[in-house]
Amino acid sequence: MDYEDCCTRLWRRNPKAQSSDTDVAIELLDRLESMLSTSAIPSREKLLDLLAVTCSLTIPGFDWAPPHLQQCADRCVNTLITQLGYNIDNFVLEASDFSTICVQYVKPYFGKAPPRPQYTLMGSDRRDRATEFGSQQWKEYPQAIAVFIWMLQHLDRNQIEGAVPSILPVVTTLLDDYECWARLRGLDLAELLLRRANDKFLRGSGIAALIDSSLGNSLVYQADAGDLGPRLLEAAFHVAILASSVLYTDISDLRYTRQWWSLTDRLISNSIYVSDNVAANIVLCSQVTPLCKKLGPAIARHLRALIGVLTQHLHSPGTLSPEVCRLHLVLVDQFLALADACPLRISVYTSEIIAALAVSWNSYYEAGSSSPNADMRENIKQLQSRTIDAIKTLSAIDPAIVRAVIQRLAEARPGVFSEWLEITS
Repeated sequence: MDYEDCCTRLWRRNPKAQSSDTDVAIELLDRLESMLSTSAIPSREKLLDLLAVTCSLTIPGFDWAPPHLQQCADRCVNTLITQLGYNIDNFVLEASDFSTICVQYVKPYFGKAPPRPQYTLMGSDRRDRATEFGSQQWKEYPQAIAVFIWMLQHLDRNQIEGAVPSILPVVTTLLDDYECWARLRGLDLAELLLRRANDKFLRGSGIAALIDSSLGNSLVYQADAGDLGPRLLEAAFHVAILASSVLYTDISDLRYTRQWWSLTDRLISNSIYVSDNVAANIVLCSQVTPLCKKLGPAIARHLRALIGVLTQHLHSPGTLSPEVCRLHLVLVDQFLALADACPLRISVYTSEIIAALAVSWNSYYEAGSSSPNADMRENIKQLQSRTIDAIKTLSAIDPAIVRAVIQRLAEARPGVFSEWLEITS
């Protein structure tokens, strides 16, 4: 088997590969796995080439690698790891092999601008205009990103610091790009780096601060990004929370509180952009709990605004769907987190919260038993259970107000709110 030809054919597959092309790739991988097991072992350099190409097919979320191709590539990668002398049960990629693969399969696609910039007329092709600013071959060969993700997942933790000169340019290039899919991959890499590198090193080197400063555009909901919008927002908040946790560890430091207040401001301002997008609202509202854990009673500064963000979505939906039910469940959990963080201050908003919970409860009361969908019935049952927990929590904080509000609800709809009335009796 011509290993070089195999590498070339797999690497240069069309990212929008058709099913026939996928079948050819699977056949190539099967032949490669068979040859590696039965023939003479190729040189280490060639094994690393093969590893780079095949590992690019194992990362989920790319167009060119459907699940059945990923499974085939995984088997081939395991064979290559063994042939390279690594322990398959405890695989950790050495920095030297990381660097070798980077030089061949990553750096050429994230290179600098050509000596003579190529200027083009302003047209509809944004990729042409981008040549003014530097090489963006990784957009034509996103396989380079997949290889890099796989390598960073497996790179020896103790050798990450030495590999930073190769890691950081890729991460920042993707985070600063205008396309949502690229920023989403950049956020994946940033999260890997923040989780796997030493916190002290990330702070001292300025890497955590650099990542934090690169998140601005991603922390604003992109309504025109379709399904990528909620995913990008979720990943951006996730990385922002990780970076802030690395940068600010002393709760008595004013910068600590200021940083977490700033993220809370981001959450509140995004509520304008997400509008009635259920998936985006689930992502956005879910961030209240981690912010409560970091700020504690200091979350009270934004309590009025946060209550407004949460209660506005507990209205009666036009269609009772599993997604809307999940949103309501998330909202109830955020009320519980706020009540735990600042119980004295939340008592001011007890009536408002119970009124919003009542609208949600009323919407799902009859649907709980009549829905033909078993999963939907289970979701409603879980939502009602968590709502009861919220009522009990608020009742413990301000029993008089809760009793009065529930009494009025029970008088208006005795059958619907009888369970609530039992809590306050």
